[in-house]
Amino acid sequence: MTSEQIELVTEQIKLVIDFISSDPAIRDAVIEFLNKEKENEIVTIVKNYTEKSFIVVGNTKIHKEIFKDAGGKFNVFKYKGGTPGWLFPPSKLDELTKLLDEKSIDYLVINK
Repeated sequence: MTSEQIELVTEQIKLVIDFISSDPAIRDAVIEFLNKEKENEIVTIVKNYTEKSFIVVGNTKIHKEIFKDAGGKFNVFKYKGGTPGWLFPPSKLDELTKLLDEKSIDYLVINK
């Protein structure tokens, strides 16, 4: 997703949040989360990338050592025209998400 697309989606979501939430704390928490995505601080875990792997994409460079130590293999091929990512066997998903939680790294898990 380009930064322009993220900005457009972020603005649309802010309008929805304003409409459905009268609680400023909830609105502010969601907006903070969206702004992190906009700044590419969130990594995305794509399950079922292949039959034998999932891939982690996004701003992974700042977390390179974490992914390497967790057993990931860097994939130079581009995922859906985006950036390269880290490949892991499906058996490592729970271990990786636990590690990301421990390191306070925000992530999003999606299915391909």
